[in-house]
Amino acid sequence: MSENTEWLKEALRQAAQESALQTGELTEQRFDQLVEKLIYTATADGVLPPDALAALAKALGTLSAFSARREGLPHDEVLSATKCSVEAYANMAEAVMKSNPDFDP
Repeated sequence: MSENTEWLKEALRQAAQESALQTGELTEQRFDQLVEKLIYTATADGVLPPDALAALAKALGTLSAFSARREGLPHDEVLSATKCSVEAYANMAEAVMKSNPDFDP
């Protein structure tokens, strides 16, 4: 898992740099493209879903801590908001998958 995690970290870093090079507002379409890129990157080269999920959780945790520090917000407040966002998106994804059995991100 360590080698996969390092590969994933580098791929996510590159994706973030590419995204940062694009200027302008993060539209819904660009947001969806970023989500697709993250899912594709996390599951590429045979990375198992539990390993991909663990790597994305590590990335979310790191981004949450970094955001809290950068914005001067309490760590627990940012972590709580992150948890709520993950829960909301998971519920939306579940609803989409229930209504469309062929849906496969």
